[in-house]
This record gives sequence, C-alpha cells and structure tokens, in this order.
Amino acid sequence: MGNRHRLAEGTTSGLRIHVQGVDPDQKGELIAGAYRGPLPISGLVAQRGRQCDVVGTYLSNVLAISSRFRQVLIESELTGWVTYELRIRRQSITEPLWLLGATGRTDESDFFVSDSANGICASAAAAAELRCARLSNLLLEPAGWAELKRKPP
Repeated sequence: MGNRHRLAEGTTSGLRIHVQGVDPDQKGELIAGAYRGPLPISGLVAQRGRQCDVVGTYLSNVLAISSRFRQVLIESELTGWVTYELRIRRQSITEPLWLLGATGRTDESDFFVSDSANGICASAAAAAELRCARLSNLLLEPAGWAELKRKPP
C-alpha cells in the first residue's frame, strides 16, 4: 500500500508556531477541514528558525503551509483540501502561512483524513505533485492499509 502517504513535517528544528484561540478539542476539526471558529486564526512564533514550505505547530498533526505550497495545490487542481489563514502576531515572518485541512472523504479526493493516521493523507497523484514541487520540510510517510480506512462522509 505504498501509493498513499501521510503528510508530516520533515524536521522539528525549524520555525514552529503556537496556534492560539483554537481549543485542543477543535484540532480534529482543523485537520478534517471542518473548523468553524473565528478567522483568521492567530499564532505566535514559539520556536525561531528557517521558514519552510511546511511549518510545524504545537497542535500535533496540524500543519502550517506556505503560500508557495498553497499555490502548488491550486495550480495542480488537487482536491480535498482547505486552508485557514494564520495570522502571526508580534513576530515578523517572511511570508503568510496557512493551516491545512483535508476535506476529502471519498476515493476521488487527493487529500483525506483516515481513522488511524491521525493526520492528512495524500493520494499517489497528490504525493507525486508535491514531490515535483520540491516543497521544503515536507515528509511524505507511506501509509499502511490500516491508515487508509477513511472516515465516513
């Protein structure tokens, strides 16, 4: 089952963001693309470092992405994703960041949330597009059969 992948940050040594105003109970809503709280979402730089295309947050499995990463999703016409604007306060960063969610729930979606992966998974086609884009700090972990059980719509 090496044709599906879980998205993760490659290293935790770079820039990391503390997401504010989102309850830990709402973490699943962010990942599943179902967040209905106030926007934009606020954040603080919790760890200084290089700003990459994938930036970790202190909400496990919630990823911040660069505008470049977001543009790759748009231009590739990949499906099953949503972004939430992340406004960083009291720190200067080089470009806007977005929190990534997966709205896909069917086999036709490029991005989806699985029951056991506890994060966002990508189809083989989406993983290939992301690899071609050479996005910095993106890790595409192979997802096993158990991780591919999809949540019902």
